[in-house]
Amino acid sequence: MPVLPAVLRPGAPMASLSRALRVAAARPRQSPTRGLGPCNLSSASGPTAEKSVPYQRTLKEGQGTSVVAQGPSRPLPSTANVVVIGGGSLGCQTLYHLAKLGMSGAVLLERERLTSGTTWHTAGLLWQLRPSDVEVELLAHTRRVVSRELEEETGLHTGWIQNGGLFIASNRQRLDEYKRLMSLGKAYGVESHVLSPAETKTLYPLMNVDDLYGTLYVPHDGTMDPAGTCSTLARAASARGAQVIENCPVTGIRVWTDDFGVRRVAGVETQHGSIQTPCVVNCAGVWASAVGRMAGVKVPLVAMHHAYVVTERIEGIQNMPNVRDHDASVYLRLQGDALSVGGYEANPIFWEEVSDKFAFGLFDLDWEVFTQHIEGAINRVPVLEKTGIKSTVCGPGETHMQVTDHSPWVGALTGGMEWLGGHSLRTQTGGQDRGQPSLALEESFTPDHKPLMGEAPEVRGFFLGCGFNSAGMMLGGGCGQELAHWIIHGRPEKDMHGYDIRRFHHSLTDHPRWIRERSHESYAKNYSVVFPHDEPLAGRNMRRDPLHEELLGQGCVFQERHGWERPGWFHPQGPAPVLEYDYYGAYGSRAHEDYAYRRLLADEYTFDFPPHHDTEASAEQSQDKVTGGSWASGPVWAPPRDKQREPEPRGLWPGVCLLFLLLQSGQARLVTWDSWQPVAPAWGPGSHVQGVEIKKECLACRGAAAVFDMSYFGKFYLVGLDARKAADWLFSADVSRPPGSTVYTCMLNCRGGTESDLTVSRLAPSHQASPLAPAFEGDGYYLAVGGAMAQHNWSHITTVLQDQKFRCRLIDNSEDLGMVSIQGPASRAILQEVLDADLSNKAFPFSTHKLLRAAGHLVRAIRLSFVGELGWELHIPKASCVPVYRAVMAAGAKHGLVNAGYRAIDSLSTEKGYRHWHADLRPDDSPLEAGLAFTCKLKSPVPFLGREALEQQRAAGLRRRLVCFTVEDKVPMFGLEAIWRNGQVVGHVRRADFGFAIDKTIAYGYIHDPSGGPVSRDFVKSGDYALERMGVTYGAQAHLKSPFDPDNKRVKGTY
Repeated sequence: MPVLPAVLRPGAPMASLSRALRVAAARPRQSPTRGLGPCNLSSASGPTAEKSVPYQRTLKEGQGTSVVAQGPSRPLPSTANVVVIGGGSLGCQTLYHLAKLGMSGAVLLERERLTSGTTWHTAGLLWQLRPSDVEVELLAHTRRVVSRELEEETGLHTGWIQNGGLFIASNRQRLDEYKRLMSLGKAYGVESHVLSPAETKTLYPLMNVDDLYGTLYVPHDGTMDPAGTCSTLARAASARGAQVIENCPVTGIRVWTDDFGVRRVAGVETQHGSIQTPCVVNCAGVWASAVGRMAGVKVPLVAMHHAYVVTERIEGIQNMPNVRDHDASVYLRLQGDALSVGGYEANPIFWEEVSDKFAFGLFDLDWEVFTQHIEGAINRVPVLEKTGIKSTVCGPGETHMQVTDHSPWVGALTGGMEWLGGHSLRTQTGGQDRGQPSLALEESFTPDHKPLMGEAPEVRGFFLGCGFNSAGMMLGGGCGQELAHWIIHGRPEKDMHGYDIRRFHHSLTDHPRWIRERSHESYAKNYSVVFPHDEPLAGRNMRRDPLHEELLGQGCVFQERHGWERPGWFHPQGPAPVLEYDYYGAYGSRAHEDYAYRRLLADEYTFDFPPHHDTEASAEQSQDKVTGGSWASGPVWAPPRDKQREPEPRGLWPGVCLLFLLLQSGQARLVTWDSWQPVAPAWGPGSHVQGVEIKKECLACRGAAAVFDMSYFGKFYLVGLDARKAADWLFSADVSRPPGSTVYTCMLNCRGGTESDLTVSRLAPSHQASPLAPAFEGDGYYLAVGGAMAQHNWSHITTVLQDQKFRCRLIDNSEDLGMVSIQGPASRAILQEVLDADLSNKAFPFSTHKLLRAAGHLVRAIRLSFVGELGWELHIPKASCVPVYRAVMAAGAKHGLVNAGYRAIDSLSTEKGYRHWHADLRPDDSPLEAGLAFTCKLKSPVPFLGREALEQQRAAGLRRRLVCFTVEDKVPMFGLEAIWRNGQVVGHVRRADFGFAIDKTIAYGYIHDPSGGPVSRDFVKSGDYALERMGVTYGAQAHLKSPFDPDNKRVKGTY
């Protein structure tokens, strides 16, 4: 351990935040990635010598016998219907909800004591508003469980404190983000208020508001007690027949292979015996990867240190709301009459080797890392500059806590809470010393900062409930409920695709570089503004299609979708390649200079129209960073220019890395807000470096032709003796048509929700394999599915085939085939020069496919459209993609053919009214609600998965319906806007874009009748509608048909 400066040694004057900042800056710089030893706080035999610590008090570790050595807290059952591994927030919530849903024989195994992993030290904050409708629902359920339902059920108080939440906006973009959350909250009944700086000062007198644009106040946010919540959950679950067994480490998972070659869970092995079970739930937190390896399941997460400090008493802080200052990357949690101060930094410390002996443990707090948060905290609440740091368990020196029986945090929060089985938790905290001191703790983080849930694709019966990125407490209730539904009914109630482990392609889930880079960036950008079109810089170029280099040279700006690089849009100023990840200059990496791709992304950091959209409004909206209006619509006041902070172009929060970079360069000094210079905005006047490219791509497609590289699509073959039976059951539409036909269809779940929309082409049997079709007997189908959802589709189909025991094969040719789509009025004329076939309507009708030659290369041509125009898709063997593409471009030159990307597809398909899965079509939306009844073979007697649910829904009447809206005002919308009908909120926008052909903003959202009645076509047509964007409502017109080409003439070639 380094020698501590005298000012921070025991007996020295009380350390304050400002003093800690100065001392840390003066200390010799050490590597931020060095391994830090854990301070294990679980009971252990033998006294421990007192160490020097930088705080007023020194706590000693208590003496006693290891609790694990005592054996399990109760005998193990020989069998169980479900075994939950891990007694943290998710494990306890899942067990509780399993028991509540009537599951018998549910057992929870905890290797040490409940909450001993990462739950015990969590801050326990609950914020109700997030930029996701599903997460708002999950958070609402957690709040109900913790604040009301558990207490009503058990008579025990969980420790819930409703002190409210306050989000800080130091720039216009941040305030715009908060206004978006406020509008979404109205659709879910979440009370929130956008406050001016003066109103904020009245609410929180100790806060500095000189540099604020405003704040978002949510009065019913609050704070959870991890120990009180988990113990009450365990008690409630036990009362319903579930079993909680502590001190019982799991040592193995038994797996067996059935007659169809499917691997399934058989049992759990522990140090004290085994349990036979068909279902295991991995809620092991940072140990989840190790548990997964026991069963051959890949769990893509990493462990990182996450720290906060607790202050001494602050006069006047009582009853203040919790604070998130995203732009300073700081949160301030009320803790009685003190504050916990923490945040997310650009250089978190990875925990390289996760110890299976770690329980109720902490790490040495690394001040070089943590001081990034101190200046922001002092700026926001200036009294912190002279406030002492409370006694500590781990800081820049090894410290120890004196405990009796087990954790200091548990007893401190619960006041000696009684535990199941008669155990008593006690700590020696002394007088007012309740709560946590300064902590450096461990958490698990995932590549997209979303949890890992659902059934693992490798082993049936192995479920995941881990990787919660420090949000396990606040998401625990909602996710525990959904996971319980998943286990019992085979699927969750809500759309959980964003959390489903099947969202990741199997090639990524054990790829060390991708997992590490993406998890780092997700952690570092946790507090960044969530802009609609942001793209990651980490973990790129993992999967590139055959046309990647060809398109890069033509100015393609790529997007990333689960490893694939797909075309986003094209700009005329040369290549903008995605470079190797530079960790934003952390860990001694050299940050890229003059990074063209990052500069292009910077223009997207706005909630206005991006400059390359080139609407009339986009130029006007970028002229001023502050607009007039009410506090609900836009600030009428802005801080002085020298106090303003703008979003940093690379996507991280402004200023959060300033001190860190100074420390890294050896130029440590204090940085104050007075000396800090804001970063110039990248999207102001004169920033139209891309010109009008997306608009050009869209209008070229409508007026001439555009070529889209869609090679990242999933391309599967379903073949075999039972392939027709499987297709009839899997697909909602009738796909068993003659060979040569292609059908747009959905795949449903048992509740009638939409698991996918895709195209299915019927194949003729073949005894000779080719690059475009396998050899097979029986029936065969060619499936084309969106690339971002390919793994989800593969897993869904595989699960159904296994459950129904169909004798057929599912073959993945996604990497072996490219896919180019040529769309627009001139597409027939262009392709007639390339393909060796008659492309007339009679010879090649819509929704058919043929094997043809394109410039001498064999391709599968399918007449389809994703944008509402005449067009064909060419499915091409990998080696032939470049020559076929070049032939198409050469033939199209005289017709005005242009390259186009997915940003154009988004706009064009929105304009035409085509659905996008996981936007306006999700697993909790039925085809009837989404206006896709034509994809369901309800008039035939053929059974299919989800049919019974659809028939019941149709008989009862639709309780919600997807509606298209157009807005005359030139305002950008991106989704989450509230939908008003006759003065009442009836839903929110799922998807929105600008339609360049009709020159209007277009939005889609599901609406319901507030009275609870069915939503008929007459109900839709009779309403007076408005869409609320950032607190301002805009009149909207509702449409039951697409506003563009409602009679579908263009896809038939009629212009």
